Amino acid sequence: MLEAVSLSTDQPPSISEVGGKGASLIRLRQRGFNVPDAWILEVDFFSEWNRQVSNCPEWHDVQNAEPDDLSEFTGKCDRLKRFAATLTFTDDQQDTVRRSIADIPVFAVRSSSPDEDLKDSSFAGLYETYLNVTVEDVMSAVQSCYLSCLDARVFIYKHKLQIASAEPRIAVVIQRQIDSDVSGVAFSINPLNNDFDEAVINGTYGLGEALVSGEITPDSWTVDKVNRGLISFNLGTKGGIGAETPCLGDDQLEILVSTIIRVEEYYQEPVDIEWAFSGDEFFLLQARPITTCVPLPSAMMTVPGEPRILYMDESLADGITISGPVSTMTNDYLMYLAQEMLLYLDGGLDVNLPPKQNLIAMTDVRIYANMTNMMGWLKVPALAGTKRIIDVTYADILETCDLSPYQGKKVGLGAKVALVPLLCKILWVLRKTFASTISAVCRTAIFLQQYTVRLAEFDDFLKEPMPSELNIRDFLLHYMLPFLEVTQRTTAPALALYVYRGTGRLNSIIDSSSDQQVRLADAIKSGSDDMVMAMGLHVFELSTLLPAASFDDLGRLRDSIADRSVDPEFLVSWDSFLARFGSRGPLEMDLLQPKYADDPMVVLRQVAVIVKGDQSFDPREHHQRLQENRECAFQELMGLLPARKQTKLAKAYRSICDFEHSREIPKDHIVSIQHHLRKYLLRQAEDWVASGRLEAADDVFDLKVEEVLLAQNDQSFDLRSVLAGRDPYVARAKRVRHFPHAIDSRGRILRPETRHEPGQLSGSPVSSGIATGPVKVMHDPFEKEVLQGDILVAYTTDPGWTPLFINAAAVLLEVGGELQHGALVAREYGKPCVAGIIGVTSQLVDGQVVEVNGDSGQVRILD
Repeated sequence: MLEAVSLSTDQPPSISEVGGKGASLIRLRQRGFNVPDAWILEVDFFSEWNRQVSNCPEWHDVQNAEPDDLSEFTGKCDRLKRFAATLTFTDDQQDTVRRSIADIPVFAVRSSSPDEDLKDSSFAGLYETYLNVTVEDVMSAVQSCYLSCLDARVFIYKHKLQIASAEPRIAVVIQRQIDSDVSGVAFSINPLNNDFDEAVINGTYGLGEALVSGEITPDSWTVDKVNRGLISFNLGTKGGIGAETPCLGDDQLEILVSTIIRVEEYYQEPVDIEWAFSGDEFFLLQARPITTCVPLPSAMMTVPGEPRILYMDESLADGITISGPVSTMTNDYLMYLAQEMLLYLDGGLDVNLPPKQNLIAMTDVRIYANMTNMMGWLKVPALAGTKRIIDVTYADILETCDLSPYQGKKVGLGAKVALVPLLCKILWVLRKTFASTISAVCRTAIFLQQYTVRLAEFDDFLKEPMPSELNIRDFLLHYMLPFLEVTQRTTAPALALYVYRGTGRLNSIIDSSSDQQVRLADAIKSGSDDMVMAMGLHVFELSTLLPAASFDDLGRLRDSIADRSVDPEFLVSWDSFLARFGSRGPLEMDLLQPKYADDPMVVLRQVAVIVKGDQSFDPREHHQRLQENRECAFQELMGLLPARKQTKLAKAYRSICDFEHSREIPKDHIVSIQHHLRKYLLRQAEDWVASGRLEAADDVFDLKVEEVLLAQNDQSFDLRSVLAGRDPYVARAKRVRHFPHAIDSRGRILRPETRHEPGQLSGSPVSSGIATGPVKVMHDPFEKEVLQGDILVAYTTDPGWTPLFINAAAVLLEVGGELQHGALVAREYGKPCVAGIIGVTSQLVDGQVVEVNGDSGQVRILD
């Protein structure tokens, strides 16, 4: 006989049986919170329904479908729901429900999924809740809750989280409904700025369903949890009921703040709750972890009430160029090499100091600069100036936000003098860079000859067999020491001349208020043959060498390439592409991400998107025109400038032409070395998986360099325990979609002053032109297809995004500047691009029609 589970049970709840919401209610009741009585129909209550649904053709249609075509996918889900709606309750099921609700007049019936309200998934708003349910309607409400687990929105959300199940799984909570006078929601952090020390409470009269559904404006309180002081209050309309007075008194507000602090302490992470007052009695209706907050590790946090520390994210625009979580090994090996370099210099500095005392704060997923300590050494304007050409938003935060609360202790003269020996050692180590730079300036022709030879020698070195027998420390040094040598003598001097003697000097020569001179300067800087451009053009070439139908089944095409049965001309181009760009790919700086040579599907998916466009835009032809026009632009600009500037322009133009291909070479060297490191780690991991030391090969990227080294030297070193013992912060950080530029030691996110006006967004123009089209918001380069004429909207991009620019009519970025990847590629493809648009990925949605003005930096929302 079936039995419902009462909240009064003293047994620990099983999420797999009672679902996330049910388990939460049981735990809260057991913890002593005043939760209304409820009974939970477990997953097994619906076992016969689940069996019939999982065996029906409609279920298999949904399971085998991709939700890319939303209309078609929704239709399949609707057909599945129609089948499930024909299922009937057995006598046993009906008796179970009747026994549970015998003494309750009115109910709230809520879905409770085993996947819901967890640390890594919330499913907020996707499952159904029914209020004011009477005894006569309870069975219908239970069935409707069951049907909600078959909704298209649920399947799409599960698809994004990669949650798979062989059959439906849902429980249902039947709860005594409180006749509430006031109800609402509360958050243990401020959801607007992520501040851990602020609670936000929203309330209204009655049951509050209109508040949850967004139909009314509630009263809203923001409270300082440290001193219980009121930070702000906004009086809501509350649907016109008692709109002139707050719905909560001071005593009720104190109860709410105390309750949410207790719940947060119990969950050990930020939470939101649903609550109600009936008369003077307070009820806790629900609590769940907030999965959308940006967490910090405890080592970076200060105690509430202490002076806060400001951290700036260094993984967004410089080098790594990834806005989401980065694997532990990627961050750690970079810091490991920095520490090795300091040990080599014997400079007495340690990058492994605790984050609050260091200039660099590395977590397992991000690398931050401790800006509070940094400001003790450098002035803010100097820091902002060095960042602007790469990341406009970073510079705007430094220039427009009030940083006085974060101003640390100024470094005294004694501390600066103490670093003189280290600086002298650094200058001595960099002597080759200085000598090569002087040589490049004074004897450019000779330097260019040596430049070509040294790059070829380093490329030959990278092609040598990988020394897999070395331990990880020696493996890294095997590649990094030659890399430092070629960087000092070759790529760093060339890049310095391109930036400072080339584009930097060109920008300083022209009149920035003259549209004509700005346009000519952009033309001079365009038409580059650097590696990113070559990679994008080669991907386009691959799209032209096979019939479009060949890309309908990418799995079959991949197999045809593997057995060499595809068109020979395509194979020649394919082999050439992998030989030259095999170590590149989307999100390429993360060791966890497969590169083009690791997984052919990575590039095939990108080529297929290009094939689906109308191919009216051929980037090869456009690039050729840019190269032909740059000399004309140079001559025209020479005619506009006075004689004293013409000589400077000639030198700047020469430096741009001579050294522009250098701007991507250091990054290419790094990703090539990382590709070797990735293969080395996977080879080692496969041995550890075979011997049971790791569960999966990719787990090696969750390790640190020293942990790998210990495991290599000690067969008893327990890698599984190391991974199991990671700070819970790591799992929380991995669910963050985009990390902010600036966050302080109590979680508050700093954003620059926005320049947006009604109906438009504003940023910095980094590629000229005007284009109109529908928005396509991309949070990663694999998320969806960019169709011909789409306005590509992204938080940030790296070289692996380049093929997506071909179909795009324009590009909008939150992170970026004149020399960031997105701006460079957009200019080369002649696509308007605006960077530094605050909140662009959340303020625009797919399908909105916008006009992008790459000359003024304005984005008008037309639809």
